[in-house]
Amino acid sequence: MKKNHLLGSVLLALTLLQFPIEFSKMAYAVGQSPTMISVNIPNFEPSANYRNGVLNINIPATLLQGALSEALRANEGRIKDTEFQRLELKNMRTTLRNGGIRINGNWHFEARERTFCNPLNGSCSHTPWAGLDGHFHQDFNISVNNGRLLAETSGRPHVSSSRWYGIIVEEVVHHMGARGDIKRDLDQELANFNGLDLQGLLINYGANAVASQFGVNPGTIRNFINSHVGDINASVQSSGLTISLGLPRMRYAESPVLEANYYLENNPDVARACNGNLDCARGHFIEHGLREGRIGSSAFHPKWYLDNHPDLKNAFGDDYVKAAEHWLDAGLRECRSASPELDVWWYLHHHSDLLTAFGEDCFKAADHWVKYGRNEGRQGTP
Repeated sequence: MKKNHLLGSVLLALTLLQFPIEFSKMAYAVGQSPTMISVNIPNFEPSANYRNGVLNINIPATLLQGALSEALRANEGRIKDTEFQRLELKNMRTTLRNGGIRINGNWHFEARERTFCNPLNGSCSHTPWAGLDGHFHQDFNISVNNGRLLAETSGRPHVSSSRWYGIIVEEVVHHMGARGDIKRDLDQELANFNGLDLQGLLINYGANAVASQFGVNPGTIRNFINSHVGDINASVQSSGLTISLGLPRMRYAESPVLEANYYLENNPDVARACNGNLDCARGHFIEHGLREGRIGSSAFHPKWYLDNHPDLKNAFGDDYVKAAEHWLDAGLRECRSASPELDVWWYLHHHSDLLTAFGEDCFKAADHWVKYGRNEGRQGTP
């Protein structure tokens, strides 16, 4: 009897090395069920910065990879368990790569055959389980849709070479793919970090930093983030995850385009609505005033700038936002004046101390005018 048993095991092992066995539909082991998970990162303090009109929140790979790997362990175990075949995934771990995430892991596959079934009671005997081991990895691309991170499989999984390659790949594809549990759990994990979605991360870790940098109320930044969720982007590099949102108009708050006091003095309806609050004035100009062509500073009158520079009028029409962008990006480099109150080239050359301090930098000259020169009683035009 032992001899026959041993012979059956040898024959099954030889079979495993030569012929594929068709897998039945994937099934969880008894008692195993999908688990709702999210990323919880200890000592979570992502860094925030604002550069070139973009607010960035950076989560280092060292923080993210461990948390994702820990959460993915909910998917370890048998993903197939039938009378004849068993497949187990284990040691799953995550690494970041440019553009997405790679999940690495090990698989253990077993198969056996039925040797005899009793026709009277239906009980069957089998050969011993014969097993194979290997490793796999699956790449996922990460994208953003309406403020939510989503993971999409990138190609098919790589499975270590085996006569059972095709079968194991198909099972891993089912588990990882669009309707699989790992894809579902990855989306859940990436939906929030310590209870915060992407919008919440930008608000919690970025709004105060940007507000203090530009001297505006954090509520102004929060409102802008809340109204531009669809513009949130994210990128993954091997170094970490970066969540970003363009805030190009924030630059106006610290530029010669805006003097909050001047704006209130020249827009009484805004002064009444804001009750004299300078943060409120800055927020109104950034969100509405410039687009409406309102005068925000003694150095920049948007309509005057376009009307007195025909090339810009032809290019931009009455687009006052583009007019402001041009003045800050190009016009001041050319020392173009943008207001009847300030001839920026004349101002720079008429005040020798400024020429000594700034050279031919008309941006610095305009900035000096709105911050100091006008209040000092300096002459801004011939």
